[in-house]
Amino acid sequence: MIKLYMLTLEQNPGNEVSGCLMRLISPEKAKKIARISSADKKKQRLYSELFARAVIGRHLEITNEEISFEFSDMGKPFLAGYPDFHFNISHTGGAVLLGISDAPVGVDIERIRPVHAKIARRFFAPAEREYVGEGNGYSRRFFEIWTAKEAFLKKEGLGISVPLSSFDVTSKDIDGLFSRFEWEDYIICCCAAEAAEFPCVISEREFMELYLEQLI
Repeated sequence: MIKLYMLTLEQNPGNEVSGCLMRLISPEKAKKIARISSADKKKQRLYSELFARAVIGRHLEITNEEISFEFSDMGKPFLAGYPDFHFNISHTGGAVLLGISDAPVGVDIERIRPVHAKIARRFFAPAEREYVGEGNGYSRRFFEIWTAKEAFLKKEGLGISVPLSSFDVTSKDIDGLFSRFEWEDYIICCCAAEAAEFPCVISEREFMELYLEQLI
């Protein structure tokens, strides 16, 4: 069982996040978010945490107070007390992606944007660089590979311990693990032993009206 959820965020430059929302997450996480100088990034990190708590709480039928996130030695988050429950989260400009499963899962989301070719030369395996190529569609193909690499490392719980160029996500033994989607200008990738369906897309307003109340 794999379920994907995507939260779309409104871009409100300069707006500070609400202090009452910060109280819905752990004090340690709140302190880290408070140190972020960018208002947009601060909001993104806060809503990533709130979104994960709300969706996981609803899925497992537990309260916000019962949710305690911990981390493996490689930095992969897990839910304390629920060894058979797996989740993974990713965020990029204006969006948060959450994957939940009963087996290891890794997810990544990126907004398609211009990217310099030297990044592919540095971080991609030869076959991946050949797939990305150049010219029209380069940025989309680049983020197809980038999100797959990130999702694979996150699923395996390897973090940044493995060089990105040391494995090839286009190879037959790895490529079958990916479910790939596009939504507007976003590339979405899920890495798991079974296929995932297109994510449930939730707007910020829907989240505030339908999900946030269960955290209070």
